[in-house]
Amino acid sequence: MKTETTFSPTDIGAEIASRAAERFATTARGAREELSTRIARLKVQARKQQKHARAMLRSQMKKTTGYVRRNPVTGVGVAFAAGVLVCGLLFRR
Repeated sequence: MKTETTFSPTDIGAEIASRAAERFATTARGAREELSTRIARLKVQARKQQKHARAMLRSQMKKTTGYVRRNPVTGVGVAFAAGVLVCGLLFRR
């Protein structure tokens, strides 16, 4: 004699929900790991770019300082013109 197992709609719904939650959790874990990996790579790239930018800034500062020391009158004129320009932009009506 064979007995049939019947499941109520509530049991079926609970099983479907449970399986969906497991799939969602697995997908979320994978997405989180991928996102963490990408963030780590971006941090490394940002640090490299920051170092490069600082090196470029130091280089340009040395060049500018050297130019102003060799040409002090021109340096003062450029600083004055930049000041006039900034004031004009800041205090526009």
